[in-house]
Amino acid sequence: MSKKAVRGWALGIGGVVYLEVVFFQNIYSPFIAGLLVVLAAYELVDSHRARSQPSPRRRHPPAAPATRRG
Repeated sequence: MSKKAVRGWALGIGGVVYLEVVFFQNIYSPFIAGLLVVLAAYELVDSHRARSQPSPRRRHPPAAPATRRG
């Protein structure tokens, strides 16, 4: 599994656990709610940046340096 997949799953599981705690245990934590919002926003921005940048595999290889003659 890649790092992005692990981060996505961890964020999803963390969100579900937080909702379970808030709705069924009646425990509200503004700090954890804010943290989940910030992490979700970071994940969205990071995935958007990764899709908008060209893949390093598609770039042309750098030109060979010129050799000095005699």
